[in-house]
Amino acid sequence: MSKMNYVIISYDCNFWGMVSLEALIESIDDAGIPSSIYLVHNHKTQAQIDHFSDYFRDVGSGLSEVVHVLAYEGLFLRVDNCYDVARQPNRAVLASHSMVLNWLIKYRLPEGKYLFIDHDCIVHRDFVRNLGQVAGTLDGKWFGFPDHEGAYTTLTAPMFYCDTSLRSHLAGLCDTAWLSNIVGHDRHKLPGGGWPSDTDTELERRIAKPNFDDTLYNVVRYLLSRWPEAVSRFGLIRWRNLDHISRGGTAAFNGDQLAMLRRLLATRFKPVFFARDNESSVLNRFVVRLAEHGLFVDPGNV
Repeated sequence: MSKMNYVIISYDCNFWGMVSLEALIESIDDAGIPSSIYLVHNHKTQAQIDHFSDYFRDVGSGLSEVVHVLAYEGLFLRVDNCYDVARQPNRAVLASHSMVLNWLIKYRLPEGKYLFIDHDCIVHRDFVRNLGQVAGTLDGKWFGFPDHEGAYTTLTAPMFYCDTSLRSHLAGLCDTAWLSNIVGHDRHKLPGGGWPSDTDTELERRIAKPNFDDTLYNVVRYLLSRWPEAVSRFGLIRWRNLDHISRGGTAAFNGDQLAMLRRLLATRFKPVFFARDNESSVLNRFVVRLAEHGLFVDPGNV
């Protein structure tokens, strides 16, 4: 398989993205495989972005080339950082987090093969070294979605694979269709209900859920409804050698995630990672969740 690139979208806060990026760099160095990492800053102040960039300023001298990308850079006239101005609901939607994948895959990223890693996904040191075990599964694919156990499913977390050469097939898909499905969790009200089948294949059945809504739902539907044979360009991957805290620890977490968080707080998180996140809603909710379980992070004293 040709060179793999990586994308981490750091949203609202620095601390998750800094932990995720540092772990990925260590894994790349351990594997000895030169790689490019696109660190995308979205919904963050310039002070947060500068702090993040300064911490990782010297990383480019090793095996990892870190490219810092400001979400929607150059898209809006005379606006550098959308978050500096896009606060009103009717304007913020133009620079919303849900549109970032569309902007990156269709327009911004150089054509190539990418792993999009959630900013709350922390890879293990042996992650990159073991990617060769799934390389054959990804050959010739447009997308490689996570293969989840049980009822929970998402097409994007903890990570997904994308070959951006598919962008030529997406030219006719309206950009706003990347937000999510318009009926959300009321899909049962549609004629026939649930997830329509275009291919009658096992892969489509594996990713289908009656009330499933996801950023890439319409993208999958658009491609399969027009090119049913393209189902062979989709894959399912059981991602291993990583820790993932769903929704950045802002929602209720179970015993396994609590144990994972205890370990990560002791081994991965550094005070410097929180230094510019005082106004982050993600951090504020994370602190509340931690306190419910007797864990504590003081973002005002780092």
